[in-house]
Amino acid sequence: MQADSAQQQGLYRPEFDHDACGIGALADINGERHHQILDDALSILVNLEHRGGTGLEKNTGDGAGILFQVPHHFFRKEAQKCGQILPAEGDYGVAMLFFPQDDKGVEDARRVFEEGCAEAGVPLLFWREVPVDPHDLGETARACMPTILQAFLGRPDDTPAGDAFERRLYVCRRTIEKKADAEFALRDKIFYVCSMSSRTIVYKGMLVATQMRRFFIDLNDAAVKTAVALVHSRYSTNTTPSWERAHPNRFIIHNGEINTLKGNVNWIRAREPNLYSPVLQHDLERVMPIINREGSDSAILDNVLEFLVMNGRPLTRAASMLLPEPWDHNDSLSEERRAYDAYQSMLMEPWDGPAAIAFTDGRTLGAALDRNGLRPARYYVTRDGRFMLASEVGTIEVRPENILTSGCLGPGQMLEVDFARGRVIYNDELRARYAKEKPYRDWIAEETLTVDALDKPAAATPAEDAEVPAAVRMAKLGYHWDDVDEVVRPMAQQGKAPLASMGIDAPLACLSKKTRSFYDYFYQLFAQVTNPPIDALREHMVTSTTLYLGNHGNLLEDSRAACQLVRLERPLLNEEEFDRICAIDRVGFKTRRFRAVYRRDAGEGALQAALKQLAEDVEAAVRDGVNIVVLSDRAAAGEVPVPSLLAVGCVHNHLIRAGVRTFADIVVECGDAVSPHDFAALVGYSASGIYPYNAHACIRDLAARGDLDVTAEQGIANYNKAATAGIVSIMSTPEEAVQGTLAYLTVCFIGIPFITAYNIISSVFRGLGDSKSPMYFIAVACAANIALDVLFIGPMALGPVGAALGTTLSQTLSVIVALFGIRRHKTGLRLSRQNFRPRKGVLGRILKIGLPVAVQDGCIQVAFIIITIIANHRGLVDSAAVGIVEKIISAMFIVPSSMLAAVSALSAQNLGAGKPERAAQTLKYAAMIATGYGIAVVLVIELVAEPLLGCFTTDAAVVLMGCQYIRGYIVDTIFAGIHFSFTGYFAACGKSYIGFLHNIIAIVLVRVPGSYLASRLFAGTLLPMGLAAPAGSLLSVMICVAAYRWMKRRGTLYTAA
Repeated sequence: MQADSAQQQGLYRPEFDHDACGIGALADINGERHHQILDDALSILVNLEHRGGTGLEKNTGDGAGILFQVPHHFFRKEAQKCGQILPAEGDYGVAMLFFPQDDKGVEDARRVFEEGCAEAGVPLLFWREVPVDPHDLGETARACMPTILQAFLGRPDDTPAGDAFERRLYVCRRTIEKKADAEFALRDKIFYVCSMSSRTIVYKGMLVATQMRRFFIDLNDAAVKTAVALVHSRYSTNTTPSWERAHPNRFIIHNGEINTLKGNVNWIRAREPNLYSPVLQHDLERVMPIINREGSDSAILDNVLEFLVMNGRPLTRAASMLLPEPWDHNDSLSEERRAYDAYQSMLMEPWDGPAAIAFTDGRTLGAALDRNGLRPARYYVTRDGRFMLASEVGTIEVRPENILTSGCLGPGQMLEVDFARGRVIYNDELRARYAKEKPYRDWIAEETLTVDALDKPAAATPAEDAEVPAAVRMAKLGYHWDDVDEVVRPMAQQGKAPLASMGIDAPLACLSKKTRSFYDYFYQLFAQVTNPPIDALREHMVTSTTLYLGNHGNLLEDSRAACQLVRLERPLLNEEEFDRICAIDRVGFKTRRFRAVYRRDAGEGALQAALKQLAEDVEAAVRDGVNIVVLSDRAAAGEVPVPSLLAVGCVHNHLIRAGVRTFADIVVECGDAVSPHDFAALVGYSASGIYPYNAHACIRDLAARGDLDVTAEQGIANYNKAATAGIVSIMSTPEEAVQGTLAYLTVCFIGIPFITAYNIISSVFRGLGDSKSPMYFIAVACAANIALDVLFIGPMALGPVGAALGTTLSQTLSVIVALFGIRRHKTGLRLSRQNFRPRKGVLGRILKIGLPVAVQDGCIQVAFIIITIIANHRGLVDSAAVGIVEKIISAMFIVPSSMLAAVSALSAQNLGAGKPERAAQTLKYAAMIATGYGIAVVLVIELVAEPLLGCFTTDAAVVLMGCQYIRGYIVDTIFAGIHFSFTGYFAACGKSYIGFLHNIIAIVLVRVPGSYLASRLFAGTLLPMGLAAPAGSLLSVMICVAAYRWMKRRGTLYTAA
C-alpha cells in the first residue's frame, strides 16, 4: 500500500503514469568489494543531478537512490550495537522498509510484517531503525517522509543458502504485501518494501541526488563495501513524486518509459491462471498477482523481471525476454539466433520503450537497451578492472590511458558483467549462448506451421450473407462511398495508405449527430515525453508483423510444445488463407467459427445479450480444446452485425477473466474494417488475424467495372500490404520524399555523360600542361549551379527535380565552356565529326591505361567500406571517431592525391617531347614535395589533434579515440604522396597496371587485415588500427621503388603502351 497511491479521480488514470530519468552503474569486474565503489557510485549520482527533477523547493527532489550488495561487515557491527549476532553472510536477509509516520501505523505495519514472516516460515531476527538526517529535506519531502526500518531475517533450516533462500524471501515478501493490502489499519498509509534479499539492498527516497550521503548516514561508513552499485536520479514526467516511486527498484534502474505497458500488463494478467512453475511449484499461487498495478511502468517491469528470475530464468535471459533484439528482418543474425528470438516471441510480447535499464542480483551486473534504441547507455571498461555505465559520459572522471574499451549499447543490445569469471560478456556472445541451450531451430522447423502449409478446404461453404444485396450489406456495415473512393480504391491501386493529417477536426464520435463507425470512437495513445521519431530504415528493422495462432506455452519453462503454433507473416489475410485456417485439420489445432450477429427484431437489450452469449460460447469451446477462435460479422437477412471491434474486445476480456485467454487466439472475419486505423484497433484488442471480406469484395467489384488499373488479385494484395504497412508505420519517411529522391537521381543520371565529357576535356588540358583552364571551367559550372538551384527551387518551385536540373545543366555548361576553350586556345586541337567516331585502337589504349586506375579507385573505396565496418563493430564511439578522422584525412590528402594527376600530366608531356630525364626529375621533385608536406602535416596534427577533433564533436570519448586513430593514420600522408607520385609517373609511361597492382597488394595484404587484427588485438585503442594505413602505403612505396629501378635497369621504363 502507498500513502499517496493514485486513485482514479475524474478523467485522471493512474495506469498511464510513466517516468524517464538518469542512470549509472559501477562494478568491480572481479567482484572485489570496496567502499570506493559505493563512494564513486554516489559521485556518479551527484553528477546526474541535472537529470533529476525538483519541486518549487529545490531541496525536494523527484527521487534518488542506490542499490548495492548487502554490506555484511557493516551490518555485523551494527547488529552488535543492537545486542544481536548476525549469522554468516548469505544466511540472513535484510528488508529495507518504508512504514507509516505515526507510531500506531508503525506498530500495525510491524505486526503485519511479523505475521507474514511467520506465515511464510521465515524467522525474524531483529529490527533496526535506519539512521537518517532529514534537516536538509524540503518541506514537501519531510511532510511525507516514512519511518525507515530494516528487518533482519534468518534463513530457515530447510532452505539452502543462495537461490533457494532468495526465492523463500520473495514468497515471504509477496505474502507480507498481500496481507498489508488487506489490512484495514494500513489503508491510505505507506507500507512499502524497497528490497528484501540476502544479496542486495536499496537505499532511496524522495531526495535530490546531493542529499543521499547526508540523509542516509550508513552510506558514509567505510565498512559499507560492495562490488556493484546502481544509482538513479529520477525525473518524474507524468507522476507525482513519492518516496516509494524513487529508484532503484529491487532489480533495475530505468531511463525512459514503457509505451506498450497497458498491453504488456493485460497479457501478463491473461497468463497468470495457466502458469506452472517447476521451481516455485505450490508457492506460485502465493506470489500472484505478478504485478502491483499501483506501481509505475518501471516498477511493473521490475515486478515481471523479478518473477521470471525467481522462477529459474537467468537474469540476462529474463531481461532478453522483456527487451528482445530486432530479429525478424535482421539478416545478419545466424539461423540459430533468429530461431531463439522467434521462440522468445512465442512466449512473450516485447516491452517496448524507449528504455535503457541496468540490473543486478548481486552476483552479476547487466544492462540492456530496448529495440527502438532511443535512450543512451554508454559504458567504459578500465584497465584497473572496473566497469561503468551511465546515461551520459562525464559522470565520473576516468583517465584516458586507463580506458581499456568503451562503447554504447545499440538497439536491442545487452551486456553482462560476470563477477565469478571476471569479464564483460557482450551482446552477441550472451544471446548466442542462450540460443544454444535448446534446439529452438529444430523445434520451430518441426512444430510451427505456416499458412501455406495448411490444407485447402475440400469445398467452400456458402456465406451467410450471400443472398443479401451488396448495397444492403455495405449499409449494415456502415460503409459510405467516401470509404470506397478515398480509402479502399487508393490502397488497392497504389499499395499504400492514402495520406491524411495526423489530427482530425470533425466532432468527436461520441458527440457527433451523424452515424459514425465504431472505430471512430478510438484514438491512438502517443508517448507523452520527448521521444524522437523513429526513422523508416530502423522502423523496418525493429517492427515485426509476425503473429501466431494456437495455444501458447508456459512462460516459465522451455519446451517443444510452445512452438506448436501457426505463424502469420502479417495480420491481414486473403480469402484462401482465411479458408485454410478455418478448415485446419492437424493434431494440436482446433478451429471453430462464431457469428457475431443478432436478430433485428430481438428487441431491447439484444446487443448485450448477443455479446454475453458469444463470450460464453467461446469460453465453452476453448475449454473443449478449441485454440483458434474465428469471429464473423457476416449477417443474413433480418440480422444485424455486431461491430467487429466490440466482439473481439468482449471475447478477449471475457477469456482473460475466465483464465483461458492464452489457450486460444482470435481471427476475425470482418466487413466493417476499412482503414489502417481500423485494423490497428483490432490488433490492439488482440486479433491475431483479420480477413476484411467486404473490402476485398469492393476491390473485386471495382476491378470488374474497370475502375482499377490492376487485377482484382493484385488489388487485394496491394490493399493488404497497405493495411499492414499502415498498422506498422505511424511515423515514417514520407512517400513524397522517396518519390522526390527517385526523381532527383533520375535527372542526375542524365548528366553522367556530361561529367565524363568534362573530365576528358580537363585531362586534355592537363596533358598540355594547362591546369588553370579546368579550374576556370568548374568555377563557371559551380556558379551556374548555385544560380539555377535558386531559380528552380525558389520561384519555379520544382523541388528535388529542380535541384537535379540545376546540377545537370551546370555540368552541361561546363562541357560547352570547355569546348569553347579548346577552340579559343592555341591547343592545336580541332574537333570534327570524324573525331567522334569510335576507333578500336584508340579505345584499346585508353582502356589499357584507364581501366586499372578505375579498378584501383574502386578497390580503395571498398577498403574504406570494410574498415568502416570493422570500426562499427567496435561500438558507436569508435565508429564515430573513425568517421570524423576519415573526413579530416580526406582534406589532408588533397596535396598528396594531387601528385598523381600533376606527375602524370607533366611526365606524359616530357616523355612525348622525348625528354625522359625531365620526366624522372618531375617524379623526384613531386616525391620530395609530398614527403615534406607529409612530415609537416604529421607534426601539426600531433600537436593539434585534440582541438581539431573537438571542432567536430563535444563527446570526450569520441575525441579521445579519434586522437588515437588520427595520430596513427596521419603518417600515411608521407608515404601516400610518394606512391601517388609513382602511380602518376607509371601511368604517363603507359604502365598504369603497376599502380593498380601495388594498391591491391597493399590493401589485401596490409591495410584491411592490419585494421582487422589491430581492432581485435588492441580493443582499448585505435592507434594500431590507424597505423595500418601508413603500413600499407609503405609497402606500396617499396613496390614502386623496386619496379622503377628494375624497369629502368632493363630499359623498359619508357616503352610506349
